[in-house]
Order: sequence, then C-alpha cells, then structure tokens
Amino acid sequence: MSKGVSFFLGVLVGVALTGAAWFAINNSSSSFGRLTMFDERGQMLDADSFFVVSAEDNYHALAIDSEMLFLLSLSQALNINQPIQQLVYIIGNEKSNFYDGYEIKASDKARFYQVGTYKFKNHNNQWTTVPAVMLMKVH
Repeated sequence: MSKGVSFFLGVLVGVALTGAAWFAINNSSSSFGRLTMFDERGQMLDADSFFVVSAEDNYHALAIDSEMLFLLSLSQALNINQPIQQLVYIIGNEKSNFYDGYEIKASDKARFYQVGTYKFKNHNNQWTTVPAVMLMKVH
C-alpha cells in the first residue's frame, strides 16, 4: 500500500472516530448538566440577589432568589414539601469564586439577565430545566 493511500485511510479513520466521540458525548444521558446558550442576551430578572445552594465550580452554581430563601426555610421548618421556586444556574467569570452559601448581588450598574437554559438531573433523578443567568452591565 502506498504512503498516500495509508495517509488518506488514517485521515478517514480519525474523522470517523472524532465524529463518533462527538455523537456519544452530545447524546449521552449522564447526570451532568447541559447548558444551552441564547444567541443574544435575554430578559432581565427582577431578583436583586441569589443565594448559592450548590456550587459546581468557581464559575458555575445553582442558586435561588435570596427573597425566596426565607419562604423555603419556613416551609422546611413547618415540614411542608415546597418545590424550590426561582432556581437558576449562575454563570460567572474568571473573577468569580462561588461556594455554597455565597450571595451574589446585583447593583444599579449590573443586573441578572437570562442567557440560556441549564438542564440537569435533580435528586429524584428526573431532568429539570432552569434559566441560565449572568450578572451583566445594564445597557
């Protein structure tokens, strides 16, 4: 077999393996979340701050509206099975350092905007989709 044919077959095998790996990764039903970003900035949220309930890493976290935190605490104290309202997936930046219990606050110059959706498996092993939000400059 000539060097040209061997090279061409090697390229074809490489492309096929890359395509198969991409398909397997994007179509797997793992418990890790899937982030879908909008092409443009979405609507501004009314929330003034979010309380991190589960930090994924320094830049990503599941959080709830801080105003809802009191209602959630009250429902747990009264043993009422209340679903968490206004759960969001916060996307930070290189300056972020999220951790469980951290409060992320908006200001007059920066507000929370929806920039996509985040899908993950909850504690009941069911898929849940929440807004993906970022703290961004008001324009």
